[in-house]
Amino acid sequence: MSLFSAPVKRPLYFDRIGYQAALLAGVCSLVSVLILGGHKATEEKIAIALKQDQLNMLEQVLPSSLYNNNLLEDTLRIPELLNKFGSETLYVAKFDKNIVAYAFIVTQDGYSGEIKLIIALDQHGSILGVRVISHSETPGLGDKIEISKDDWITGFNKLSLANTERNSWAVKKDGGQFDQFTGATITPRAVVNGVVSGLDFFSNYSAAHSEPMPKENTSKESTKPDEQTN
Repeated sequence: MSLFSAPVKRPLYFDRIGYQAALLAGVCSLVSVLILGGHKATEEKIAIALKQDQLNMLEQVLPSSLYNNNLLEDTLRIPELLNKFGSETLYVAKFDKNIVAYAFIVTQDGYSGEIKLIIALDQHGSILGVRVISHSETPGLGDKIEISKDDWITGFNKLSLANTERNSWAVKKDGGQFDQFTGATITPRAVVNGVVSGLDFFSNYSAAHSEPMPKENTSKESTKPDEQTN
């Protein structure tokens, strides 16, 4: 008996084009299934994280103690909001099915680009809260509009067009009641203008519809000088 086994012959079909094509197709199918499965799992995680980010954003201006509905599901689509501020979503806060507040996004040109705010109002148009969602303002100067850097933004709380004179909606340098930042006037000026634009929208829309907001779900000017101190 030989000490060496006879070599195993390679099946002839291994070299056939049909077999090679079928093998390649099988591998590609397996890889595709794995990629789709991974994408679906990642997509779901991203969607959950996005919803949580939205809730955290809303919590900044609408404390959860004020409402007991799902703000992400109780929304209205307002084309006028889209035309004016670039986002058509109106969040409706309810307590036991009674509307208590609204929140929406406002955009305004700042010193270094667009400043995006979220503003919450009660049914009478009084401000419950304002927060900056995003901006590109100068670090150490204009970024004081962030609540994490300064409490300046809380100065809008409880104000409305009814209890604040029109000429007061400006920084003190322009004769208004809001502080400007040392070395940075353009940024706070832009935020004040953005907030009053939101209030004007709410007031005009309410007047046009004879109520604060619809209750059924229908689901830049800015110069840029060398320094901000202008």
